[in-house]
Amino acid sequence: MSLTRTHSLFVENGVAQVAKYGEELCGDTVRTVRTSDSLICVLSDGLGSGVKANILSTLTANIAAEMLRSGASLEDMMETIGKTLPVCQVRQIGYATLSALEIDHDGQAFVAEFDTPAMMMFQGSKAFAIERTKRQVGPREQTIREGHFWVQEGDFLISVSDGVIHAGIGGKLRLGLGASGLQAYIERVIDPKMSAQDLADTILGHCRHLYDNRPGDDTTVWVAKVRKPRRLLVAVGPPRYRELDQAFARSINRFSGVTAVCGGTTAKLVASQLNREVSVTLDEMRPGQPPKGTIQGIDFVGEGIVTLCEVLERLKGGPGDPGSPAGELTGMLRYADYICFHVGRAINPAHQNPELPFDMTLKQQVVGKIRRVLEAKGKTVETVYF
Repeated sequence: MSLTRTHSLFVENGVAQVAKYGEELCGDTVRTVRTSDSLICVLSDGLGSGVKANILSTLTANIAAEMLRSGASLEDMMETIGKTLPVCQVRQIGYATLSALEIDHDGQAFVAEFDTPAMMMFQGSKAFAIERTKRQVGPREQTIREGHFWVQEGDFLISVSDGVIHAGIGGKLRLGLGASGLQAYIERVIDPKMSAQDLADTILGHCRHLYDNRPGDDTTVWVAKVRKPRRLLVAVGPPRYRELDQAFARSINRFSGVTAVCGGTTAKLVASQLNREVSVTLDEMRPGQPPKGTIQGIDFVGEGIVTLCEVLERLKGGPGDPGSPAGELTGMLRYADYICFHVGRAINPAHQNPELPFDMTLKQQVVGKIRRVLEAKGKTVETVYF
């Protein structure tokens, strides 16, 4: 059995923001939610700035994201937000704007915008127009722009708050950056090799420059990049029953993505079942670190439970040598989007020593803890037992 989520696309996202000069809190809020089939992102800009704006935008973004995740209609979402947040009695406008995007892993996308700058889409270095329609929804018949479209590998989508559009107003740019100026700037700097976070940071850096590092408004950039998913399989321990050995090894060999095998016994089993050789690279050993191994076609071969315990601590923020086997495996886990652990239930007698730490006697427990840390970081993780 291998990772079941075989979607052809993955949506990576990056956020960069800065508060209005003189304020401690940013009045814009971004919420992202990953489901088994899609990514949902909501950007909300609270009226004004500071604490009040932050509270209003946080409420709006949280309500919208959770309702979209639960499958609520746009009408129900806007009605709930309309009943929760009042209208400013002086200016007769809503207390928060809203831009909501949902992209499923097959490329179908939906965007809904209320009183916010229009989302931009780039294919390569050129902007691509998203067709939208307008309609009134909610108890106050608020005008919503919505669009249904498809994305493909290499596409970037950029959503911003008003602070980006107004950057430089009255200073370096008399009328501010504007939507057309933002589009022209992105066309100059965008690069297919950029990550979503790189592009978000670059755009925000330009805005800070236009503001002379004294932003006149809360400024937020959210970027989505559509790319192929990064898949990783980590095999830990041999199967409980020998009749599962062949299926265990074949599942690793057939996996579409990067593969790692942890444990000497596991490595020997996999190599034997695949009719390959396993060797140990003693010349690359580091002091106090277990050696790495090699098997043709396997990207990482290392020690088992000791390495996994160290990986767990590193994922939690602990120190360590990035060039060590544990550091290498930690980097692979951080880089991957989808991770599948194949865990054999065979008991290793060497780990039954009562003087060993408790975690080392239960590899399933260690893998479970690693899984929870990875899921908290937004990774999709599966565990298959043999």
